[in-house]
Formats: sequence, C-alpha cells, structure tokens
Amino acid sequence: MTRCSSRALAAALALCAVVARAALPAPAPAPAEVVCDVVQDYGVQVSLVDQTRLIRAAIADCRSRALARGAGTRAVVVFPNHNLCTAMETCPMQEDLDTDIFYMTGAINMTSNMTIRVEAGATLLATPSTSLYHWPLVVQYAKYGDGTTPGWMPHEGSDNATWPNGTHKAGPSLSPFIGSEVGAENIVLEGGGTIDGNGFYWWTVVNAGDAGHYAPNKDPSLIPHGSRAPRNIEPFLCRNLLIQGLTIKNPGDWNVHPFACRGLHIRNTTIYSPRVRGNTDGLDPDFCTDVLVENCTITSGDDAIAVKAGSGYAGGRADYAHGS
Repeated sequence: MTRCSSRALAAALALCAVVARAALPAPAPAPAEVVCDVVQDYGVQVSLVDQTRLIRAAIADCRSRALARGAGTRAVVVFPNHNLCTAMETCPMQEDLDTDIFYMTGAINMTSNMTIRVEAGATLLATPSTSLYHWPLVVQYAKYGDGTTPGWMPHEGSDNATWPNGTHKAGPSLSPFIGSEVGAENIVLEGGGTIDGNGFYWWTVVNAGDAGHYAPNKDPSLIPHGSRAPRNIEPFLCRNLLIQGLTIKNPGDWNVHPFACRGLHIRNTTIYSPRVRGNTDGLDPDFCTDVLVENCTITSGDDAIAVKAGSGYAGGRADYAHGS
C-alpha cells in the first residue's frame, strides 16, 4: 500500500478544487448599461416650467448611446433628487409642494431595454396643457382599429373606427403620460419617486366632472379631437415590464393600463387617485398574460384593479394577443 504524506494529500485536494472551479461555467456578466442624468447630462431644469423638449431629447440620446454600446445595453434615464435650480422663479417652493424636485413634461415614450428611474423625493409631473405637442394623438391605435388583422386589436376607449360587427368606438386617445413603442421589451419604471399625471388640471379645467369624460358645455378648443384625457402608464404589446417602488397618482383617465403585454410585474408601488374622481381606475391589465402584482397599495375613484380582455368585436380573441 502506498502511503501519502499529509502535505501531498493537501496539495492533491487543492488541485482538485482548482480543477472543479475551472469546470464550472463562468457567471453571466451583468448587462451593460448607460446611465443618463437628465440634469447633469442634458440641462433639464428642476422646475415647474415645461421641460418636454429637453426631456424627450435626453431620452432619445440616452437610447442612442446605449445602442451604440451594443445590443442589449440598457438605457437608464435618471430624474435625480438634486436641486440645481438657478432661477428662483422657476423653482418649486417647498411650502407649496409635496416634494422638493419637480420635472414637468408632456408625454414620453419608452423603448426596449430602457429604465426610467425617478429617484425618491423627485416627481415627474405632467404638463397642464391640451396641446398636441405635449399630448399627441396615439396614431398607432389605428392599427387596432378594425379588429381584422391578427396581432392587432382595438381596446377599450382608444380608437375611432367601426369594427366588422358594426360597433363604433369613441374618439382617439391622447398619448399616455408614459407610453412605450409597440412591442418594447425589458422596460423598467422604478426609483422611489412619484409619477403625477396632474389629473387636477383635467378634472377641473378641461372636464366638468369625472376624469375621461368631457361635458358638452366646455370650450371645444379644450378637447382635442374629442379625445379622452391622458392615462398615466400605458405600454403597448410589451414584454417584460417591471414597475417598482414608485408612487403613481392623479391620472387624467385610468392610472396604469398595460395593453397586450406579457410578463408584467408590479411591486412595492402606490397607485392613487382621489376617491371622488370617477373613471380613474387604478390598474387595468388589458389582454395581458403572466401578471404579478405584489405589495401594492391602490386607491381609486373607480376600479382598483380591473382585469380586461379587450372589448367589442375583438374582446377576448386569443389570436389577437402578443402577435400570435
């Protein structure tokens, strides 16, 4: 029998451990990302003055920078909690506002592999305007209009078309406050801050009553194309959407309305609209699959959570969902 010294045995065991570690697959590298601070990188003002042009340009440039780094690189657009105001007349006054930091903008769109991060103490605030510059009509809704093309379908309250069964829908919608390109994948809304749809403007200035419904005695110039008020969050045909850690409040119409999305996760989020304001649904997953909602607080003037499957002619038709 061959005898081995304790030193030789220890060396052999160490060699085996090295070989075993070498045989294991290397951990996947963390996804690359480009982080874009809208204030420091793009000159967006912390202000109650509209910043739509600068914010849209910042989002577009951040996306371009991420794409230049290679496929799968994430664009992280940060609305930070640091106050770089230079003119007092354009800075929020603490005694009048809930938080120190406001960024005012019209509708913005997310694209694949994008994160919008609103840091705690910061608020992304919808511009009080009915201008189609701030709230363009959502032209892609027309693709859902007649309910005849597989992969596309109308959804409640969106289009201005007659479906094959003769059902006629209401007028077009204005762009949501935060929307997505059709088919966007791997999009995230996070950060601990607030997304405020400025619903009080739509409820008191534009509308005579409930959100989303306009009174005939109102000035028609305040009602672009007979449209409904903007919803707060409304991605289209997206895959893998994560919303976490935010307060989402005061929508002009519904609050969070993902349409035909697959892989929707909402957690640790507060969704709020005053109880006295009708038609301000909290969360309406519409024609969505693989939905997980956890640790959320929802207060609404209408439905807290309303699970939908489209409506009218195309409602519930599985062949219209997710392009299948």
